[in-house]
Order: sequence, then C-alpha cells, then structure tokens
Amino acid sequence: MSQLPAPRDEGNLPAPRDERNLPALSAQPLIRLDAYVAEDGSTVVNGHLLTMGGTRPPNEAILDAVAMFARTLGAPVAATVIDRTVQQVARLRVHPDGSSYTIADAEDTGRSGRA
Repeated sequence: MSQLPAPRDEGNLPAPRDERNLPALSAQPLIRLDAYVAEDGSTVVNGHLLTMGGTRPPNEAILDAVAMFARTLGAPVAATVIDRTVQQVARLRVHPDGSSYTIADAEDTGRSGRA
C-alpha cells in the first residue's frame, strides 16, 4: 500500500495556478468581503454594522469579523477595507487561523502586471 504525501501547509501561499497562470481547477474560490470605516468611526463589514464597544479600534473589529468568516468557511477570505478616517484602502487575505497579510491586485486576481 502506497503512502499519501503529507498535506502541504498552505500558509500564506496564493491559490494554485496551472501552466497558463490561471487558477487550477482544484483551487477553492476566494470569498471576498468589503469593509468600510466612516469618518465618524462607524464600521461596516459586508453590510453589517459592527458594535465595537469601548475604545476598540475599527481595524481590530474588522480583522476579527473577517477572521470569523474565514473560520466559519474553513478557507481564506479576501477583504477590501476602505477607511475614511485615514483616507486609505487596504486589501487583505485572512486565514481561518486568524493570520492575515496585505495582498496586491495582481496576486489576488492572478494577473502578472504585464500588458
């Protein structure tokens, strides 16, 4: 009986690609969420207003909410965060274990950046 290879730690690796740099058929689709921080600090994730209680920073509340989605799905989740309080846009990938990192447009869509 042959042994199966040990499972790979996907960690922060992008989705697997085929020889044409397209997502492999076995690649799980990446769920995308949108988050918004208004000028007054109110915070919304995918249309749901977050109650942050006390002095909790909006970015922590957003990261916790997106991590909860990832844990529930058992798969990484991409999030675009628009923060009007600091006039910034960030794109994140959050994993079920709560780890996260920023992603570039080309990495998220599979485009190489070349025309």
